[in-house]
Amino acid sequence: MNSFVDYLNSMNNASSDTIAALAESQVNSPFFRKIQIERNLGKYLSNRISSGEHLSVVLTGHAGDGKTSILVQILQDLGFLDDNSLLEPEKEYDNGSISLYAVKDMSELPENKQIAFCRKALDAPKNGKSSIIISNTGPLLKCLELIREEQCNAQGISFDESEKIALQTQLLDQLDENKNEMIPVGDCQFLMINMARVDNVSFAREIMNKLLADDLWKECETCPKCSKCPIYFNVVQIRKYQDRVTSAVEAFYRYLYENDKRMTIRQILSQLSFALTGNLTCNEIKASFKDSVKFRYLFSNLFFGYKGIEEMDNADQIQGITYAKELKLDTRGLDVDYKLFVTGDFSDIPSDIGKLVSEQHRMFAKRHLNIDDKDNEFNTNDFEYRRAIRRVYIFFGAPQADPQDNKYLPLYDELFGVGYNAYMRVQNGEASSKLLNDLRNTITDALYLEMTGTSSKMARDIPLTIKRNDDYFQSVMITTGSFKKTNFKVKGTPFSTDFEDSSSKQEVDLQLGSDITFKLSLPMVIYFGEIANGMISTISNPSLTHGLSKLKAMLKKLSEEETVEDEISVIVNNTDKPIELKIIVEDNLVIEDN
Repeated sequence: MNSFVDYLNSMNNASSDTIAALAESQVNSPFFRKIQIERNLGKYLSNRISSGEHLSVVLTGHAGDGKTSILVQILQDLGFLDDNSLLEPEKEYDNGSISLYAVKDMSELPENKQIAFCRKALDAPKNGKSSIIISNTGPLLKCLELIREEQCNAQGISFDESEKIALQTQLLDQLDENKNEMIPVGDCQFLMINMARVDNVSFAREIMNKLLADDLWKECETCPKCSKCPIYFNVVQIRKYQDRVTSAVEAFYRYLYENDKRMTIRQILSQLSFALTGNLTCNEIKASFKDSVKFRYLFSNLFFGYKGIEEMDNADQIQGITYAKELKLDTRGLDVDYKLFVTGDFSDIPSDIGKLVSEQHRMFAKRHLNIDDKDNEFNTNDFEYRRAIRRVYIFFGAPQADPQDNKYLPLYDELFGVGYNAYMRVQNGEASSKLLNDLRNTITDALYLEMTGTSSKMARDIPLTIKRNDDYFQSVMITTGSFKKTNFKVKGTPFSTDFEDSSSKQEVDLQLGSDITFKLSLPMVIYFGEIANGMISTISNPSLTHGLSKLKAMLKKLSEEETVEDEISVIVNNTDKPIELKIIVEDNLVIEDN
């Protein structure tokens, strides 16, 4: 019996026992320390406090973002919390040289206590102490507004609507930008950190490392059922191909993050723990289990909420599984499909897992041998079989010896869209000059098609046109200016923050002029790639629509600065190539300039 399996099963909400899915219960578990992730933010704050600075800190964000874990880390770093200590709702810590006031979760308290505790925390630096408050965003904003109103009343100042709006704007800006700057509220100052703005994707790899640690699975090695256990089979196989599997997990979470579907650390932990165990318990595992059970409970199936080819009840209560089902990555045709499903060649899949897949293929092929008139349809089970094999390939297919190869597999361009790997290389600071130029050419070709309705890779300039926003082809369009393609440049812009855990991440920017840049998103890069390659793309992503509109507005503004007065430029599309005509208005006469 391995009690760690029970702990993993209690970390998701797909079962009735979800006590460890709560941060407070996680902290009190002996396994918490073993899978706890050290955050740069926690170290940064503890260093500032231990240096003698009197600092008031507010941690806010979504449930599961790791706020409580950061408080535990800080208390541990400062020597206020050992492995057997419980985290109290509110407490003053003092060791003679450092005084710290901490509130575990202000949102759980009655409103009168929220105001009293928050006021005490804000006043801590004036009393020679530091403070840390954890709170959900809504109660926090309301509490700060009431405290500011109290301050104004005490000073005989009117807390009017303009004062209220100014405070709200300041707080909302900080929630959005997450700047490392102190926020004043009257005569108090505090540092507010929005955990919802911190990139969590990099933690997926560290979480996987923690969950697979040798000491957590020692008991399984001597268990008489281990050779038949699907949970231990997952652990062993993932350890063998850990970088390959983890890279696929990271790619999935990165795609979600870049499409405004950010996963909290708790949500990531919930999905990964479920993908290891499927909520099976040690008591349920029998020594008589067949290998087909290992396939049903394989990590790749559980990650998508499937037990073999069947969807699991309640699995989509786990947010990551809901997203995986929505994306339907396992339904997308891959270049390897012919090899897998027609020839039955599974040489790209590790041998131990390949044996399980081969048995599934044998059963699949048997149904379609000697087909008679009564069995000539491709049934639903056959379709689900293909999805299950694709899931295996997504996580285990063609394992690479070089970890760098696993980061940018061609498979990811097939799953998420051509341009995914290019974007990731730029973001990771690993893009070559050729890749940056190719990406620039793809974007400018797509912009030309967007502006004119026709494709012309040979065109040197991109005209800015006034045209319909639908797919109606226009033969004549007025232009408001143009840009040389060579003036555009794609580059990675390094940025660093004390709140992020990834120090090498870069912004992917499109440089429009000498000092004007536009931040490119992954959906935009994929969209431009689809347009440049002649695909018909329907925009359904609101952030993508907003980004394209913003880019066009920036280009329009730049072109207006260079517009020649009394000159009208017109593009005429014909069967050969677009023709640009200039019409000059001079002395009330219209003159065509050829």
